Amino acid sequence: MIFSKQVLYLAASHCMLAYQKRNIMSVATDTQVWYEEYDDMLWFGFRGSTSLYDWIANFRPGNQEYPYYNQSTALTVRRGFLVNYDSVRREIQTVANNAVLNYPNLKIYITGHSLGGALATICADDLFGYKPNLITIGAPKIGNIAFVERFRTHVENYVEIVNVWDIVTYIPPFNRDLAKCADDEHLLKFNKFFWGLDPIATNHDLKNYINLIESLPDE
Repeated sequence: MIFSKQVLYLAASHCMLAYQKRNIMSVATDTQVWYEEYDDMLWFGFRGSTSLYDWIANFRPGNQEYPYYNQSTALTVRRGFLVNYDSVRREIQTVANNAVLNYPNLKIYITGHSLGGALATICADDLFGYKPNLITIGAPKIGNIAFVERFRTHVENYVEIVNVWDIVTYIPPFNRDLAKCADDEHLLKFNKFFWGLDPIATNHDLKNYINLIESLPDE
């Protein structure tokens, strides 16, 4: 694996913290981020979908030209994701810049569950100059093939964690213009069906993803 089981568990923990805490927030888009710095790491955790606005962002139709470090009109991403990320972008850049200025050897980790995984992916591409590490959990499709190809040249250390029974990872299901960022090397795929009153929500639940990560063999 690209990341150890311990790092994957840390990522999932920061995804959970992002649902409980925030120190970066946009009221306009209801986008929330929890970041913290310790040892030689700076973690950014993007909160997933919890409100009506979040689900509007998930399903908002249409792609938009990708604006960051891009001279080509061919690169596009989901409009809702871009609007949400852009609303907190300046604060994230300030935190990253200050942290690296104080600790040049700092490693940046970016993570998110569900909608948060989509925003984390855009963030990692935006901060590619810091060589960030990206771990997403149960994230939907984000951008078109041109964006995916550019993303893979920008971000080397990343993994996308999916459960094949989690339908959110296929959203939107019939849009051929969108692609997943992870190739086989960067995909950690589970095949575990979780029973519940609402199987869609249950198989997308972050707690069940944590259970899947805990089931991985120890190094």
